[in-house]
Amino acid sequence: YYSYNTPTDYYTNLFYGDLNNVRDRTKNLMVRNTVGLTLREGFNKWAQMGIALYATHQLKTYTLPTLGTDTVGQKRYNENTLYVGGRLSRTQGKLIHYDINGEVAVVGDEVGNFDVNGTATLDLRISKRDTLQVEVNAFIQDLDPDFYFQHYHSQFLWWDNDLDKETRTRIEGTFSYEKTKTTLRVAIEEIQNYTYLGMSYTAADETHQQFAAGFRQHSGNINILTAQLDQKLTLGPLHWDNLVTYQSSSNEDVLPLPTLNVFSNLYLKFLVASVLSVELGASATWFTEYDAPDFCPMLNQFAVQENEDTRMKLGNFPFVDVYAILHLK
Repeated sequence: YYSYNTPTDYYTNLFYGDLNNVRDRTKNLMVRNTVGLTLREGFNKWAQMGIALYATHQLKTYTLPTLGTDTVGQKRYNENTLYVGGRLSRTQGKLIHYDINGEVAVVGDEVGNFDVNGTATLDLRISKRDTLQVEVNAFIQDLDPDFYFQHYHSQFLWWDNDLDKETRTRIEGTFSYEKTKTTLRVAIEEIQNYTYLGMSYTAADETHQQFAAGFRQHSGNINILTAQLDQKLTLGPLHWDNLVTYQSSSNEDVLPLPTLNVFSNLYLKFLVASVLSVELGASATWFTEYDAPDFCPMLNQFAVQENEDTRMKLGNFPFVDVYAILHLK
């Protein structure tokens, strides 16, 4: 983050350096090495699935500024973790396919972290020519928040947090009917110890506000419900694609979401002289009003608005784009 002209009283804190010569930098390196054994699907008549076992060593290094008595130095952080995992998969056959993967950290800085996820697809025959595809995705994770969520040092932001593991459980079902080009997706997710970036303002005087940011952790549970309908319509060269999404968050203060989000794209698509493909159209996005994220320039990230009395809302009006795409081959 570089800045050479900072307004007075723009930031709440200045931990070191010059306001008009800001050079915040951090370095990160990650190296992963994996060794495993894979038995391919169908390797004998008794094994109708693919099986894999593996071990992964993960090394992460980070470099952050550190303050001495009268100097600013650099401190290096190292994280070493050993993961073991396994995978079951089935890609052959006509009826059902699945892919299940799980790993757990057994030694090191991230010990206890685990991630189990899986996907299964089922093709249901409706008629001789029509098939309804059902896909189920699910995961359960118990992971330490990212290093920068816990440690970050810069001229204006400085924190060393002790955060608990974040637990996420999610199940999602997708129903696709190719004949009508219709896809319905429904998902339920529960998050415990949700970690997020928050940003707040304090009044420096009558005309200036200072702001500060940091990562927070919500100790309770947050439940999220999502339902999405994807419908594509075609009449000759005329295409109309629509995506409607409903979302519900049980805690709008830490995880605000627009209740309804609509995307619509109406366009003409045709070919000229067998070599020039043309697409002419307009797309529109509209969502209901909600407490949209604020922007934190020092991190180039969006953050939750924490000042209840000055929260700004966004939405309830369309964003429209008109476009032309021409591809000559």
